[in-house]
This record gives sequence, structure tokens and C-alpha cells, in this order.
Amino acid sequence: MSALGKMITDLRENRGWSQGRLAAALCDLSGRDTVNREHVSRWEHGRRRPGRYWLGYLATALAVPLTTLELADAGEVPDPRTAVALRTAHEWLIAEPPQLTETRSGRRIGAAQAGQIYQRVAELRHLDDHLPCHDLEPLAIREYDAIATILTGCSYSESTGRSLLTSLAEAAQICGWIESDAAHHAQAETRYLDGVRAGQDAGDRAVAANLLSCLAYQWTNLGKARDAGLLAATALHGAGADAAPVVRALLGERLAYARAHAGDRDGAARALDQVDDDYEARSPGDHEPEWTYWLDRDEITVMAARCWTRLGQPAQAAPLIADNHLGASRRTADWRAQERPIDQGARIT
Repeated sequence: MSALGKMITDLRENRGWSQGRLAAALCDLSGRDTVNREHVSRWEHGRRRPGRYWLGYLATALAVPLTTLELADAGEVPDPRTAVALRTAHEWLIAEPPQLTETRSGRRIGAAQAGQIYQRVAELRHLDDHLPCHDLEPLAIREYDAIATILTGCSYSESTGRSLLTSLAEAAQICGWIESDAAHHAQAETRYLDGVRAGQDAGDRAVAANLLSCLAYQWTNLGKARDAGLLAATALHGAGADAAPVVRALLGERLAYARAHAGDRDGAARALDQVDDDYEARSPGDHEPEWTYWLDRDEITVMAARCWTRLGQPAQAAPLIADNHLGASRRTADWRAQERPIDQGARIT
């Protein structure tokens, strides 16, 4: 069985289709009745190869990008998770955001619609686990623009307006991180600051603080570590003592990072110790913002190791990595990698 044949079989069976059902779907899509179960069987067992004409209809019927089948046809089997993510991104590009429909209809936006919009932003953030930032850029910018449009073009209650502003602020953070990663630093800074204002208008101190601390992270990587340290400290203070422990831990990481780049060993050490204390203070009853989902003990350990390495003390970083039992490839990449102007490919945080 060829790589393409195996992929067709797996995708077909995942849909619960027989070979005859797939053949019927191909006939319906193409408007031709020249494919039957035997054709599908030959393709799957590698006795024949579907031409490009049928490959396109196979991609549509099996709900995968054409590129996925073309790579398999060339003997390259992509990671199934990548195929799913690419499909999701494609659907985001061709599907109109529902908030645009609401805007054109002049409808009043209720809590349910605002919740759906917030969920879309969360789903966009999670796409970063699968797709590089440059592929997310058109999706994120379109989502940001759509939310901004609904805020100015629809009516809503005060509480719904706060929810929409929070969604706008979080979309701004995603856009800013992508633009920063692409070295569009001025655009990213503008986006972050717009998001801060939206977060402030929403009364969401935590999300505004996160945006400020993202800007501090960019400044650190651009060589403005002392200014970044001041901004990161401001973000942490602004979040307030009642912010969720995981939020304070995330903001504290970026403060430690800035201080390490500024050569402030004691300041970085204090910040890292506080990050540990804040993270350990988490409890099941905490209300943790969705955008903190990625922060775990491993991420904290990696950041601590980066800080100590930046301070010229790799010996202090090594035990952190070893004791936390991280994978060898990740230890090598995150601990020993030289600091770059912008941390390319970094997760949207």
C-alpha cells in the first residue's frame, strides 16, 4: 500500500465510509459517474494512482487540504495534526466571521453572541499550537477588525460591551505577538497599546497587564532591557494583588527576563522566586484567564534557565532542566539557544 493509498484508507475509515460511499461522494462532487468502488480500491492498494483531477475531489470529500494528499502522493506523509490545523485555518479564511453578519443586520448584540466571539478568539489562540505565526496573521487581523467593527456598528448592554472589549484586547495581543514575531515591531507596539486601552475600557486589568508585558518582552528582545524592566514591573503592579496567581506568575516571568537581559542578577533572582511562589499558590477555585492555558511548570523552568544563561551562569540553569525532567531536544533548544532579536516561532502568550 502506498503512502497515498494508506492516507485515503485512513481518512475514509475515520469518516465511517465504505469504498462505495466514497466513490458515490466523488461522483456527486464531480458530476460524473465514472468512479466506482473498484476505482477506490485500486487507489487504496496502490494498483493505480488518482490523477490530479480526482485528487482534488478526494481532498474535498475527505475534508483535507489538497496539499496533504499531494505530499502523500509524493511519498511524504504529513503529521495528521498539521493537516487538521491547515484545514481549520483554511476554514477560518473562507468563513465570514459571524460578527460581520450581526453588524450588517444592525442587530443588538447579546451575551450569547459576545460569548461566541470570545470563544472564536480563544480558538484562534490555540491554532498557534499547530501553525506558524505567519499563517495565523490574516486570520488574527481579520478577527480583530471584525470585533472592532461590531463595537462601533451594533448596540449592546454595558456588560456585553465589556465582554466585546475584552475580546478585542485579546485579539490585539494575538495580532501583536504575530507582528512582533514577523519583526513588524512598530505595528506590534501600536497593536499592544490599542489592546491595553481596550482592556482598560473593559475593566479587565489582567488582560491590559498581559498586553503591556508582551510589549516589555518585545523591548527586551530589541535591546531595551532597562525600559522593558520598568514596563514589565508596571504591568505586574497594575494587574493588582487580587490577580489570579497564574497571571502574576506569567507577568513575573517577563519581568525576570527583562532584568536578566539588563544584567540585574539579584532582581532577576527575586522575580524568578516570586514566579515560583505565585505558581504554587494556584488553587482549584481560581478564575484563570483562558490565555494563561500554556503556562505550566515546564515553561517556568525553561524561562528560569534562559534567564540564568543570559546572566552568564549556565551551571545554575543546568540543574533546573535536569531536575524537571524535560525532553532533551527541548532542553537543548530553549536553554542553549542564543537570544535572537525576536523569539521566532514563540507561542502566542
